[in-house]
Parts: sequence; structure tokens; C-alpha cells
Amino acid sequence: MAEVIAKDPALRRLTVPAGSFPGQDSPVATVGSWSLILARPGFPPETAYRIVSALAKANREMRSHHPQGVESDPRGLDGLVSPAALNEGTRRYLAEARSER
Repeated sequence: MAEVIAKDPALRRLTVPAGSFPGQDSPVATVGSWSLILARPGFPPETAYRIVSALAKANREMRSHHPQGVESDPRGLDGLVSPAALNEGTRRYLAEARSER
């Protein structure tokens, strides 16, 4: 796994908890990435901003329902994904979140 992760900084070790799927009695070690939402080029920045902001605000509740909800926190993208690959609205949200830390 270390070799795969070394090739792509957006990847990381993940564990699928036991019982996540029927018949899965043990945790499964795997490689994964942050949850992403893909959009077409030209997707409205204000809409992207609202979606990313809503995901960040709901993250605590998502984590309470499933431990992997932490993977859906948009702030986790900061520094992992090239800003050029992000929608303008997502970049705006991340910049605001950085300034609030």
C-alpha cells in the first residue's frame, strides 16, 4: 500500500470497518481518497460554494452515522488537490475555512 500511496498524495490508508457490508466480519485495509463531487466545466461557482459549505456544516452529523463521514469533510481537500482542479466556489470556501482556523 505504501508504494501506491507514494505515487499519489491524494491517496491514503483507509479501513473499511467490520460489518460495513453483509458478511464482512473483519475490518478491511485498503487505499482510498477523499470523497469528491465531480461537476462539469462551467458549473456555477455559487452553487459549488453552497454544496461545499453544506457538506462541511453537516460533517459532524455524517460522522455520527458512520465513521467514514470524516472523509466527506471538504476541508480535507485543502493541500491534497491542486487548486486549479477545483471549482472557483470550492476554492473560495477553502480559503474562507483556512482564514477561520
